[in-house]
Amino acid sequence: NMPSRYHGSIAGSLSYAFILNGQPDSAIHYRRKSFHSFNDSLVPDRIIKTEGLYEYGYFMREYFNWDSSFFYMNEALRMSQEMSFNFGIFMAANRMGNYFYGLGDFDKAIDYYKPAEENAVKVNATGFAFSDEKYRRAPVWIWDLHIRSMTPRSLKVTTKGILVQIYRRLSQAMEKKGEPGMALEYFKQYFAFTDTLN
Repeated sequence: NMPSRYHGSIAGSLSYAFILNGQPDSAIHYRRKSFHSFNDSLVPDRIIKTEGLYEYGYFMREYFNWDSSFFYMNEALRMSQEMSFNFGIFMAANRMGNYFYGLGDFDKAIDYYKPAEENAVKVNATGFAFSDEKYRRAPVWIWDLHIRSMTPRSLKVTTKGILVQIYRRLSQAMEKKGEPGMALEYFKQYFAFTDTLN
């Protein structure tokens, strides 16, 4: 009798455990079960499902198929945009930037890192994961279910940690594109956020 989001989250956690245990077939089975467990008409379910989608996209990139990886991460990005879920947008866009960075397509990587940065900066500035007021009390990701909202301070710290990654990759991508001036600017941002976190 648990809510559907808990069924989906438990199946997703099992999937992750099988990934760590080196059993990708079982991981796929439980991740798909997770996706089918969520009720897309419920906001918390949709939010938790977005996390599962971009995590699964990352898993597919590491173990199987790059095209499937892009599909799942893109779906996470689409769902996040529909809900004005800034946290989900920057997480998914960052992963998609990493996807293209791994392919050596630095222009396309930058095209995704930029909205990732833009949305992460919004979350860091406001302490809220959503632009839309009606979603303010929704969970941000799976481990957030029991408290229903991260405190603005916790969310800002988490976001700064991702911004560090985004700025480092933007700096590297600009360097590989032959734009040392922009690479240096992003490296300065990377250093500033690393220093703040420390």
